[in-house]
Amino acid sequence: MFSNRIISDFQHNSPHPLAGLIFNTYLHCGWCNVPQPNVRCRTDYHGACTLNQLQVTTTGWMDHLRAIYESSRYAMVIIKRCKLAESIVPMGRFLEAIGVLYDDVTFQHYHEPVLPITSRMVFESIALSSAPRLTQLAITPNGHLQRLYIVESGINHVPATVLKLPRLQMLGIERSPIRVLDLGLVCGLPSLRTLQLSRNEVSLLLPAPSDTTCANRDLRDLHLDRNRLTVLDVALFAPFASTLTRLLLDQNGLRSVRSSRTIEFPRLTLLTLDGNNLSSVDIAQLHLPARVSIFLADNQFKQVPPLSSDSIPDLQHVYLTHNGLRTLDLATFGVHRHLDGFYFADNQLETVGASRHLELVNVTSIDLARNRLETFSLANCSFPALASVSLANNRLRYVPADMFLANVGPSLHVIITHNPVRCSSVQQNMQLFIHPTLPKLTGTVLAVCHAPYNGSIGMPWMDKLNSICCLDE
Repeated sequence: MFSNRIISDFQHNSPHPLAGLIFNTYLHCGWCNVPQPNVRCRTDYHGACTLNQLQVTTTGWMDHLRAIYESSRYAMVIIKRCKLAESIVPMGRFLEAIGVLYDDVTFQHYHEPVLPITSRMVFESIALSSAPRLTQLAITPNGHLQRLYIVESGINHVPATVLKLPRLQMLGIERSPIRVLDLGLVCGLPSLRTLQLSRNEVSLLLPAPSDTTCANRDLRDLHLDRNRLTVLDVALFAPFASTLTRLLLDQNGLRSVRSSRTIEFPRLTLLTLDGNNLSSVDIAQLHLPARVSIFLADNQFKQVPPLSSDSIPDLQHVYLTHNGLRTLDLATFGVHRHLDGFYFADNQLETVGASRHLELVNVTSIDLARNRLETFSLANCSFPALASVSLANNRLRYVPADMFLANVGPSLHVIITHNPVRCSSVQQNMQLFIHPTLPKLTGTVLAVCHAPYNGSIGMPWMDKLNSICCLDE
């Protein structure tokens, strides 16, 4: 199997030329003829056939493309300039013609107001990497197209004509002024697996008419990140609950997330709510039985939100970095037996501990960097797989040596860089810093210690040029 790709600067006889046309195809042959002499391949780029110009007129241009198609000598074909005269070869006819040879087409720059998708086009994929003047999709029934991806366009809604693309598996429109998403249209696309509407202006979701009448039973990835949603009822996604695996809602400005009724998402493995304005979430009515990761970083949480093991029995990751947490009782996570770590960096934590015995055999890492901790202990904790703890950029005055006496992994490594650790404490625990092959502790190590440090302890057994910086009492 061979793959040919064409990249070109595409010039249309209008004030706004098209540029960067890419074609992809897969050839099922053992060998193919080399390009005809008039194609004049150059080797400006390694592994590519470079053509200075392709003139799209009434004759000749298809012969050039066919010669490229029939060549397996190059992995890529680059057309520096491709001229299309609309009066001779309209855009629709041009796309229909090249679709005979190529499965996928990508315009790196598309400057036309309309993208025609006709019934005679046999592309599997159409992508527009930049289409600032595009405002309309002229779609007629097409049983071939499986992927449509548009970035940076003037399209302000998902048109109802997408329902004329029954084999569409991936629909993506990004960086466009879309404000409303009708989930009923999503229901009308029976083959759709991925809906990618990131970085738009969506502030309103219109519900599908009914869960039972939804023709789509295959939607897996729903990307609504970087939009303008402020309030969300997760029950709106009920028509797709049986198949959704990833739901991305980060960086929207969400202030409220809830579910107005009980829903089970049996396959959901990723829920992202990072970068919103959430101080709480009400997801008690969501049942997430699969092993799931929940991202809640960069919000307004002052305390850990309730994450019940009854509704989330197999929680693997929960990220609450960049919030306003002040205290943390690790014991509240004891019901989540598959949790693999604690990620609470960049909060305002002053106290972290376990109020009762806590055993989690899958925890491998704890990240508490950039908080306000003066002490830290693993008392009451049993983490036999724990391999990494970051306490960097806190207010520790003493080396947390007792951590190594707890039930932790044999190769546990603790980072305490950028803490005001006393020199006496460093000296007492020097053996933890200077292990010849695998030191257990990493402190602030510099050639010359400077403020806020006023002391240093050399490491002659390991590094004669640097010292561990510390504070003299």
